[in-house]
Amino acid sequence: MHTLLVKASLCVSKGHKIPFDIIIRKKGGFVNEKRSNHPRGEQALIHALEENGIGRPSTYAPIITTIVDRGYVEKEQKKLKTTPLGRAVNQVMLEQFPDIVDPTFSADMEKKLDVVEAGKADWVKTVDDFYQGFEKSLEAAEKNMEGKKIKVEDIPTDEICEKCGRPMVIKSGRYGKFVACSGFPECRNAHPIVKDTGGLCPLCGGHMLLRKSAKGRVYYGCSNYPTCNFMTWDEPVPETCPHCGKTLFKRRGQLYCAKEGCGFVKNIEKTNAEK
Repeated sequence: MHTLLVKASLCVSKGHKIPFDIIIRKKGGFVNEKRSNHPRGEQALIHALEENGIGRPSTYAPIITTIVDRGYVEKEQKKLKTTPLGRAVNQVMLEQFPDIVDPTFSADMEKKLDVVEAGKADWVKTVDDFYQGFEKSLEAAEKNMEGKKIKVEDIPTDEICEKCGRPMVIKSGRYGKFVACSGFPECRNAHPIVKDTGGLCPLCGGHMLLRKSAKGRVYYGCSNYPTCNFMTWDEPVPETCPHCGKTLFKRRGQLYCAKEGCGFVKNIEKTNAEK
């Protein structure tokens, strides 16, 4: 499964100028096949997996969910984009396990497992045949990587460190992304990433900020916390309540006003594409 996940992240766009690239194994190495009319977003990734014979319809959703959860890719306006962490992982895999990240490897393994499922091959021998070569590659990679640290590139920001005047950057850590001074370790100024949704708190009028729980689930809380403890799992939207003027929130196909006593609710109209 991990191989499929790395393959999936390889299929996601490596840059920002091209909406989507497919990474294809050629005799001379990996190249980008640029297709201006190629579909975008999750469907484009699924299309790339299908073209290369990787995965099955039942595994596409778990693959996408896992590479997003692991931080290999992130969703941006319904499109998938590789992260610095994803690019770093891919680089290591390309250097240490070139045969496994070859798209033909997963396709061939899928076929072998189909034969096992049909009862025409022994699964122990099939897995053992693979592991014989993989074990040697793994031992070589452990030796090559011993004492080395993988550098995940920092993402520049417009923020300036208030302690030393250096630029602040977005770093990736064990518990996700955070903002830190580019002068680390001389300057250890750091803080969580805070995204202002543009909505306002229905209780005190503070800004509604996008936050993440310890388990990585997105929620929305008031910027005046802990003075104001309003929070919700429902996303604030730009539209305001026609009755009281407060920010509306989206939940299960409806928009509603969270101000106590207002009670405004309306259904979200479906677009022609959704009908």
